[in-house]
Formats: sequence, structure tokens, C-alpha cells
Amino acid sequence: MEKYFRLLLFPVLISFTEGQNCTAEDGTEGIELWEDCYSIENTQSINLVCVMCPASQKLQGPIPPEIGLLTNLTVLNILLNNISGPIPSEIGDLTNLITLNLGYNNLSGPIPSEIGNLTNLNTLHLAGNHLSGAIPSEIGNLTNLEYLGLSQNQLYGVIPENICSLEDSVISQVLASGNYFCPPYPFCIEDSSIQESEYCDNGIECIADDGTDGNILWGSCYSIENTTVINLSGNNGNDLGSLYGPIPPEIGQFLNLDTLNLSLNNLSGTIPSEISYLNNLKTLNLYYNKLSGNLPSEIENLTGLENLFLNNNKMYGSIPSQVGNLSNLIKFHINQNFISGSIPPEIGNLGNLESLHIAENNLAGEIPSEMFNLQNLRYLNIRRVPFGMSPINGNNRFSQSYVFSNIVNLGSIETFIAPDCGLMGNIPPGIGNLQNLQTLNVQHNYLEGIIPESICDLNIDFNASSWGVRDFDLSGNNLCLPYPACVAGSGGLSNQDTSNCNIIDTLLSIEGNFTPSTVNLYQNYPNPFNPITTLEYELPEDSFVDVTIYDMLGNVVNNLVNNNQSSGYKSIQWNATNSQGEPVSAGVYLYKIQAGDFVDTKKMILLK
Repeated sequence: MEKYFRLLLFPVLISFTEGQNCTAEDGTEGIELWEDCYSIENTQSINLVCVMCPASQKLQGPIPPEIGLLTNLTVLNILLNNISGPIPSEIGDLTNLITLNLGYNNLSGPIPSEIGNLTNLNTLHLAGNHLSGAIPSEIGNLTNLEYLGLSQNQLYGVIPENICSLEDSVISQVLASGNYFCPPYPFCIEDSSIQESEYCDNGIECIADDGTDGNILWGSCYSIENTTVINLSGNNGNDLGSLYGPIPPEIGQFLNLDTLNLSLNNLSGTIPSEISYLNNLKTLNLYYNKLSGNLPSEIENLTGLENLFLNNNKMYGSIPSQVGNLSNLIKFHINQNFISGSIPPEIGNLGNLESLHIAENNLAGEIPSEMFNLQNLRYLNIRRVPFGMSPINGNNRFSQSYVFSNIVNLGSIETFIAPDCGLMGNIPPGIGNLQNLQTLNVQHNYLEGIIPESICDLNIDFNASSWGVRDFDLSGNNLCLPYPACVAGSGGLSNQDTSNCNIIDTLLSIEGNFTPSTVNLYQNYPNPFNPITTLEYELPEDSFVDVTIYDMLGNVVNNLVNNNQSSGYKSIQWNATNSQGEPVSAGVYLYKIQAGDFVDTKKMILLK
């Protein structure tokens, strides 16, 4: 019998896998879940509770459907993590489960009806998520339940009658706070004990103030024929989060709607496909809710749509290729969700698009070259800038590709943010033609070769930053010396891996056309390091050079250079030893260069 228990107290970073086959420690066939290989035949317990964990160290991503292969599981406990997406229906195959604890994650979507197959369950803990929709009637099959945690979700609608087959103590737990239900109620529940929704009459027919036929939406009667704007944003004079529950499918009857703004509320459930009936809609603003599920492919019918804001929700699934049919779209923001799959190449059809924000999702695959056809694009944010804590909703992980050279096609671009996106190849000389570009962040990619002098033609302040994020950041790439004068010494070029630059440097020396114009000291790389790091500097003329390492008290640790040197591009390595050749302790050190009248000092960090 194989059991797993792990109480995570400030653990190492854990990332999710996709249920790949593996061989377990006992030699049997296994399945990989959250970086461990679990025996399909012999695993009976998985405990991955994450107590007091920083957000960056919690389990993330969806529950793989392959979890359903572990049919001998009796305990599945992943409490207090950042698991997202829906509860897979395959969890209903775990018919030996006694404890299912998924509480306090980021799960969204409905409770699957297959959960009713788990008739041996003693504990079902789903509280503290973003689950929506109605309680499935099949939950009444769980007659062995002693604990049922459903609080602090967005469950909604009618409570099924057969919930009365559960013990009275369990039924009372269903009524805990955080959910909103509608009548009629089961005979075993008293009306007075229920947190009833204010919006149970959503979608009911009514007569509008102008005497025309209407529908009730969130407490008001709107004319079906004459309503062109519905603006119930939480920052429009209403309390933030005053709307909750699902978007009623009757919204599709308001065929003359021009603007639908339901942002900054607590709406949950999926975007109803009926929204695609709104052929006159120009602005659909649903950002900052708790909506889940897929973006319906029927969205393609909204051919007049200009603004589509879906960011800061709990949506999953992929971006449908049909988005490419929204030829009038100007702004498309779907960042901070749980969207997976690849970016559809059809997005390149959006010729009027000016703003595209898709960061902080679970997107993967190659960035399509078609995206660089968007000549009107002004703002592009593909992946969150790594700063401070990890993003709340995970992050995109793109495959390596050579698409960055196509940036020259984005003639209107003002902001280009694509850190750690697998970008390869050279920086194109034509980049200097992007006269509107004010922010360029492509740090931690695989860009290589020489930075073209034309980059100095950009209107970027190469040393500016906002909230700790640089306007110009090419750090962590493979770019080679020499650097153009406008960016030399910029923090936006730190941590370059120049291990493949030797041949290029030799060719430059032979050509003799690249003598630096000023003395420059660059940030060491790697940094932090253990135990070897490289220091690079430039000399515009022959000079006496001194390069010395100091500790933070100002004591000399080691003198690396103290002689005359010819002009050119220089590098020297430090192996973390003092002048006696003894290893030094971990910590922060200073390295200082003096060449003629030029003096500069930078910090570096030694790890052990």
C-alpha cells in the first residue's frame, strides 16, 4: 500500500504537470501529478496541503483529468493551494474516496454531477473557491457524508429536493454564507435559514417605464426594444460587487444594445452564448468579476464589437479562433484569467486592433507570427513583467520562436511587453523606425548578436522606470558587446550571457570599426552567482586600469586588474576568492573600475 503525505511549509516552487505517464517508485505504472509520480494501482492517499505558503510556492494550474485513473484513492487533500479551472468530471471515477478536500483554491465552474458517484465520501470540502451554478441533485446520493463544505463560493439557484436524503447536520452546512439560492426550497429546509438571492426574478418578463415589453435584470425592468445601454459597473455609483450570480441568458433579447458594462461586480458562472445575439453591441465590459468557463465561440457573431474587456475573471479554456472574425475590434483584454492553449493565429486578422492584453494566463505554444500583422496595434502585453511576488493566476509559458524580428511591422506600437516568452534571433536594424515606441520589455528571452545602433533612434528614455519596472529592459538575453552608446551602462542590459559571443567579438576587432566612445562598466553576469561571475567593461583608448573587489565594509577582497590595457572590450572572471586564493563567504560585494579619470562601482551577489 502506497500513501503520500506532504504538509507544505514554505516549500520549493511546485508547478503542475499534465498527467504524463511515469514509473512509480514501486516499479508500477504511474501518473505524474504536481511533480510527483503516483502509482495508479497502489496510491491510496494524496495529501498536498499548503499551510503558510507564499503564493509563488503553492500548487497551480488545473486538476489534471488523469486524476481519475487513481481509482484506489481514499484521500485527496489539496487544501489551501492555487489550483484553478473546473473540477474535472473524471473525479467521479474515484469511487473509493472517503475524503475529498479541495477547499480554498481558485476552482471555478459548476460542481460536476459525477461527484454523486462518490457514495463512500465522509468529507466533501469545496469551500473558499469560485464555484458557481446550482448544487447538482446527485449530491443527494452522498448519504455517508458527515461534513459538506460549500460556503464562500458563488453557488446559485434552486436547491435540489433530494438533498433531504442527507443528515440534518450536513444539510445545515449547505446553508452557510457566501452562496445565494432561490425558491422553491426543499421540504427539509426552512425559508428563514436561507440566504436568498435578491435577483431570483432575473429574466422575468415585465413592462418597462416606456410601456414596452421588458425583462427584469438585477432588480430593474429594461425595455427589450429601446434599451441601448446597460451600465451597472461597480464604479458607476453602485457598491463594488453589488451584482452577483449568473448573467441571465435573457440578456440576448436586448438586440439594440450598444454598450453592456457589468464590470467590477461579483458575477459568476459562464458567459451565456445568447450574448452573441447582440449584433449592435460595440462595448462588452465584463472585467473584474468571477466569471468562469470558456469564451463562447458564438462571440464571432458580434461583428460590430469594438471593445471586449474580460480581464480579471476566472475563465478557462482556450481563446476561440472565431475571435479573428471581430474585424472592428479595437481593444481586447483577457488578461488575468486561466486561459490555456495557444494564441490563435487568426488574431492577426484584427486589423483595427490597438490594444491586446493576454498576460497572466496559462497560454503556451509559439507566439504566432500573424500577431505582428497588426499595424494599428499600440499596446501589446503578452506576459507579466516578473516583479515582486508571482502573479495571482499563473503565467504564460511560450515555446521558443524567431518572431521578434517581425516587431518592425508594428508601426504604431507604443508599448511592447514580452518578458520570458521564448523570443530568439537578432534585434532587427529596422527597430529604430518604431518612433512611437515608449516601452520595450523583452527581458529573459534568447535574443542574441549585436544590438543595432538604430536602437538609439527610438524615443525611449533608456534609464526610466515606473514602479520598479524599466521602460527599456533587454536584461537576461544573449546580446553581445559592443553596446550602442545610448544604452551602454543601462540596467536594462544586465545579466547577458555572452558565452557565444567570442567569434563575433573577434570579427569586430578585426574590422576595427567598433572602438567604444566612452568607458563603460557593465553589470556582472550571472548575478547572483556561485561561484564564478564575469565582469565586462569598455575602454575607448589605451589606459591604466584597476578593477578591485570590495566587501560591504569597504575592505579590499581581491584585485583583479592593475595594469595598462589597450582600447577595446574587456572581460575578466572572478571565482569568489580573496587575494590569498581562499573562498569568500556568501553576501553582497562591490566591484570598482578606475581607468584614467573614470570611476564606477556596481554591486553583485554571491550565493552559497
